Amino acid sequence: MGVVDLSIGPILIGLMINVFLFGMMSLQCYLYFTTFKTDKLRIRALVWFLFVCDFINTIFLIWVLYNYTITNFGDYEAITHGNWQVGTSPFFNTVSATCVQSFFARRVYVLSQKRWLCFIICCGIVVATASGLSVMIVGDIIPSFIKWGEWQVKLTIVMWLSSDVVVDCLITTSLLWGLRQNKTGMPVTDDILIRLMRLTVPTGLVTAIWASINLVLYLSSPYPYHLIFNIPLAKLYSNCLMSALNARVKTSQRNAQGAVCTVSGNWSASNGPISGFSGIQVVSPTKLGPEEYELPPVRVKLSQGDETAISGNTSQNNEADVEAGTRAEYGIRWDKPS
Repeated sequence: MGVVDLSIGPILIGLMINVFLFGMMSLQCYLYFTTFKTDKLRIRALVWFLFVCDFINTIFLIWVLYNYTITNFGDYEAITHGNWQVGTSPFFNTVSATCVQSFFARRVYVLSQKRWLCFIICCGIVVATASGLSVMIVGDIIPSFIKWGEWQVKLTIVMWLSSDVVVDCLITTSLLWGLRQNKTGMPVTDDILIRLMRLTVPTGLVTAIWASINLVLYLSSPYPYHLIFNIPLAKLYSNCLMSALNARVKTSQRNAQGAVCTVSGNWSASNGPISGFSGIQVVSPTKLGPEEYELPPVRVKLSQGDETAISGNTSQNNEADVEAGTRAEYGIRWDKPS
């Protein structure tokens, strides 16, 4: 393969993947802003910030490719040196990764309530952020790509990529553990948590696997093949966050269908008819805010049977509604008898 193939080829392929992921990011942002209009301001601001960063990053990468293929066409010396536009790629990769990882680190704390675990994750995020910004600075000081094999540059890049891999794996494992710890034995709640666990694995491991491949290619090949995976890294983090936020639509739709179950039993005598809420409420230990895993209320019908007495205040009621709230809270309401 020629010099252009080995130097410009990975940049071109990486940019194509980058633009494709930016298109997906744009679509996901549209779905998010048209669906979740009541989300907290900080969540909406984070989405806007990531979208703007992805847009600027894409512009700079197109500028880099244009500079190498059009402005310096045929100049083989130029394609062996970087410029300040090239340095913006690790900067935006670091910014996007830091924002997304910090968002999921907060989820870990909300689910587990373990400060030490969140502290470890935050330390990893700080190391990854510092290493990523150092790569940008080193790239500006040493513009020659040939010298990027020196240990000063290689050590910084390895710390950056390996820190991202470790943090992503920690976050994914912690989220799965936290969701599992919040299982209550109640079918409705546990079904929701199982769905969330299935969602957490792909969204968390995608970035970890992607960064791992990036790191392996950088260490194993003398050619810049790792740029194929490094250039789209920022978009991958943004899309994983948006996928987690927008997945609430699918989970909510499945949950909104509800589950109909029949509880058989005799309604014992009472002193009079009851209407409205009975005051019976079951609260699970799952402590999730609406912006974490928001789900619509679910109504489960319980029909009167003739086997087991349920309570002393339910006579003259043919059926009851169990309402599951968005934070795993349940209330039992009996219809007013006619």
